[in-house]
Parts: sequence; C-alpha cells; structure tokens
Amino acid sequence: SDFLIRFPGHDRTFDVRRARGEILRRQGRILEAAGADLYTCRLFSEQERGFELCVRAARLFQRMGETDRARVIFQEVVQKYPASVPARIASVELSLMADGQTPVSEPGKVQDQPTSEVREDRPAEDETPGEGVFDANEP
Repeated sequence: SDFLIRFPGHDRTFDVRRARGEILRRQGRILEAAGADLYTCRLFSEQERGFELCVRAARLFQRMGETDRARVIFQEVVQKYPASVPARIASVELSLMADGQTPVSEPGKVQDQPTSEVREDRPAEDETPGEGVFDANEP
C-alpha cells in the first residue's frame, strides 16, 4: 500500500496491485481482494493483463455468491478481448454458470476431494480374498 501511495505511476504498479489482491485473498479478506482486483482491472483496462485480474475478481465474487456480478464481469472480459486467454477462461466460466456446474479451479489450487463412498453390496477390499494389493495366501 505504501508503494502505491508513494509511486502511483511506477512501472511496477500493476505487479504491486496484483500482489496486494493475492495477499488480501490469502488473508481471507475476499471482498477486499475482489474489490482491489476489480479496481486494478479498471485501471489497466486497455491491457490484457488487466483482464486477468477481472477474471480473478469475478471468481471471487462468484465464490461469495454474487453470481450476477461475476457474470457481468465475465461478459465484459469476453466482449473486450474475445481472442485472449482471459476471455476463453471467462467464456468457460459463463458456460458453467449457465449449466449450473461448479466453476473451474484456478491453476495451482487444490479442489475439495469428494468423499469415497462405501458400496453396501460388496465387501470391503480387505475382506475379499485375492482382490487386495496383497493376496492373503501369499507370504
């Protein structure tokens, strides 16, 4: 924040703003992170890298349950830079929203793993001879 106040026109302003949004997200301050990313996106609206932050902000809004706001941002990205990577990501997110599916996870993020269901009609692996990793008849 100090850097942004002291050097508002510096070449690294975008990088600092992007890092600030990431720090806020990691601290759990999701609304602030989404607002910061959206503000940075608007500041750099003539550059594709700015729209990467729009996609991130839209995903954060979607995560907070503000799907209408997320949809508007995704549509803006698709319209502004239709051939860009952020637009392709936004397009996928929009189609998933239309289908009612869960959003695509961000690279490097671990999604919640589904719990494994135990089938009632079949015995557990350790109870079925010969089907486990180790056969009960072998030493």
